[in-house]
Amino acid sequence: MGVEKRDVVRIIMPYRVSEGKISWMPEKAEIQVYKAQEVDNEKVRKEILDILNLPGEEISKRVSEAMKGTEWESEQSLQG
Repeated sequence: MGVEKRDVVRIIMPYRVSEGKISWMPEKAEIQVYKAQEVDNEKVRKEILDILNLPGEEISKRVSEAMKGTEWESEQSLQG
C-alpha cells in the first residue's frame, strides 16, 4: 500500500505519565492510513447544505443510517 501526499496518516502512540514524566510505549503504536478519494465537490457541498437545513433529529437519523455497518457505528454504540 503506497501512501500518497494527499492521504491522511494517523499514528496512535500510547503513553504513561509517572512522576511528571511521559513514558511512550512504541511497541503498542497503531498506524492508520486513510486514502483520499476523488469526489464531486459541488455535489458534496449541495448535499451537506441540504442536510444542514434539516431539523436536528433528521440529521442524526441520516448520519446513523449512513454509518450503519461501519467501525464508527460500533464505537458510538459502545459510547452511547
